[in-house]
Amino acid sequence: MTAYVLARVALRDIDDPRDATGPLAEYFANAPRNVAAHGGEFVIRGGKSQILEGSDPFSRLIVVRFPDYDTALNWYNSPEYGQLRTLRAEGAVMDILLIDGAA
Repeated sequence: MTAYVLARVALRDIDDPRDATGPLAEYFANAPRNVAAHGGEFVIRGGKSQILEGSDPFSRLIVVRFPDYDTALNWYNSPEYGQLRTLRAEGAVMDILLIDGAA
């Protein structure tokens, strides 16, 4: 069954990832290739949004689709993504959720 990784992102000191420098820029440049190498595909990667109800301090929403739950978990726990997570921590805070898709 398809699984999804949902991430709510709060960028530090920038509003747009295209303005990122240093480690965060390296993260943004390499994350898509890393996700694809583990069988994942971005469904949503930021973009225009607005809060219709409630409040949310996060600036971006990311949704990545994987073939199944175990593949997604293996990607997240892989050494390669671990290195990217370290880079990301330099300039962003994330809440990340892994969930099985609906059948």
